[in-house]
Parts: sequence; C-alpha cells; structure tokens
Amino acid sequence: MAEIINWNFVAQVLNGPSISGAGGFNVDAYEKFDFTIAKAGTNTVALQDASKISLLIISSATPDPKITYKGGTIAAPTKLPGEPSSGYVLDAPHIFLAQIVRDLFKGITDITLTNGTGAEVEIHILIGRKIA
Repeated sequence: MAEIINWNFVAQVLNGPSISGAGGFNVDAYEKFDFTIAKAGTNTVALQDASKISLLIISSATPDPKITYKGGTIAAPTKLPGEPSSGYVLDAPHIFLAQIVRDLFKGITDITLTNGTGAEVEIHILIGRKIA
C-alpha cells in the first residue's frame, strides 16, 4: 500500500519577503532513523538503492558545523558530487526532494556521519522511496 509523505516550508526575511511551498510524494516505503552519535563517534546509515529515493532529510537535534557526513562507509568511501574532503557540514537540516536526491546520491549505498562536537548528538533521518 502506498504511503504519502507531505512536505512544506516557509522562509521569511525579517520585515521582508517570504517564499513558501508545499507538496507531497507517494512512496511505497519509508524509513525513519533516530540515533545518537557518541562524542568523537561515527554512525553509518544504509541508503540502499538511491535511485529509488524521493525524499531524504538528514537533521540533527542540535545542528553544529562539527557534525559532518560523507558518502559511503569509512572503510569504503564513495564521494558525493562536490563532497569536501572533510564531508558535508550538518549545521542545518539537509532536505533533498525529487530528482535532485537521485542525482546527488546516485551510486551511494550508505552515508557515514561523524560527530566532532565534544558531546553526544541526536540525528534524525527520513527516507521515502518508490520500490518500482
């Protein structure tokens, strides 16, 4: 049975203009990961077949530039397009929708998150995918 994942956003300049949007995706399956990364620790999350992903959100309860993620595992790294050598900084939620998630994560089967903050960090990941 198909599931629906609804999304929306609003960005507003203080005393200025705003932009907003909303929509939804029909997905065959979704995965939600909530976990804690220990101080100076890492955690790897399987994306499986990124060509089937319609929505990917990577977020931290306490965004920090010392939380990073890279394509692949530490043992078998697979770089994301334009990925810095230190990884992407998770200083705000990273939200990928529709074709861009499939293009950016093409060939990536997992991501490894690294905590360099000096304290435990809570991570939230939501993946919505079409099976066929």
